[in-house]
Amino acid sequence: MIQRVQSLYLLIGILAIAFVFLFDAAWPGGHTDVPAWMPGALFASSFLAVGAAGWAIMLYRDRNRQQRIVLIAQVLTIVMIAVFMFGLYDSGQLTPVLGGPDAPWKLVALLLPFLAYIFFFLARKAIERDINLVRSMDRLR
Repeated sequence: MIQRVQSLYLLIGILAIAFVFLFDAAWPGGHTDVPAWMPGALFASSFLAVGAAGWAIMLYRDRNRQQRIVLIAQVLTIVMIAVFMFGLYDSGQLTPVLGGPDAPWKLVALLLPFLAYIFFFLARKAIERDINLVRSMDRLR
């Protein structure tokens, strides 16, 4: 399960999404300046993305299904990014997030979902390589 590179990519993607909630710098004004719907929608989309990626790690024997689940995790990560950016833009907090004394930490919190998406993409490509490898081995038999 963990010996495959896509499992490591998925695990790193899960950790990147989970670390978004460790950075209070991503929440300007301490949750009060952002729209009321944003924290709930952000939590729901990130929880579903982490759940899908965690489930995909367990599907190491069924590579085709694993690839579909990772694609769902990618879509949910895009939803998470859209909720995060639109919520900050809607409240007028997107430009203050990128400036000020906490700017490096805020920027890290904003870039973590993008990093998770990249790792989910790498995992999907590694699963595709495995599928092609198994297909080529079946042709040789």
